Amino acid sequence: ALGHTHLALTDVNGLYGAPAFYDSARAAGLVPIIGAELRHDGAMVVALVAGEAGYENLCRLITRIHCGEQFDLPARLAELADGLHLLVEDDALAAKLAAAGVDRHRLWLGIDPPTQSQSQLRRLTDCAGRLGLALVATGKALLAEPADHELARLLSAIRLGGNWDGLDEQVLPNPEAYL
Repeated sequence: ALGHTHLALTDVNGLYGAPAFYDSARAAGLVPIIGAELRHDGAMVVALVAGEAGYENLCRLITRIHCGEQFDLPARLAELADGLHLLVEDDALAAKLAAAGVDRHRLWLGIDPPTQSQSQLRRLTDCAGRLGLALVATGKALLAEPADHELARLLSAIRLGGNWDGLDEQVLPNPEAYL
C-alpha cells in the first residue's frame, strides 16, 4: 500500500522469520530480500542475500556465531562475503572490514537520518570518502507505524523481564523508525 517494490527482513543472528516473510512478500507482490543482522562482540552488520552462494554463506556465518567458537566477525565476513551485501553503520567497523579484504562493491555504509545523530552521519560520510565506499539510505523500520511504539515498549518489557515504567529509553526503537 505504501508503494514499495522490495522489502527486506533481517532477524538478529538468525533467519527465523524468513520462510513466512518470503511467502507473504511474494503474495503481496513484493520482491523479498532475505538477510540477517549479524551481531557479535558489540559489532553489527546487516547481511543481505544476493544469490544462492550468499544464502549459504549467511547460514555459515550464523552457525559460527551460535557455535560459541572463537569468532572474529570482520575476518569471517571477509572469508564468506560472496553473494552478500554488507551494510554497516559504524565507521570503525567498516574500516576493519575493508582492511580484512571485504570487496568494497559488497560493503555499504548505512545512513538513516531519522535514527542517527548528526555526528554519526558525519563520521559515516567522511568514512565513505576516505575508504571509497558507497552510502546507502537504509530506512530502517522497526515499527510498522508510529502507533506501534507502545507495543514495542510492552514487548521490550517482556523480553527484558522489566516493567513498563522502568524501561530505559535506549532499549526501545526510535519512534521515527517506522515503515
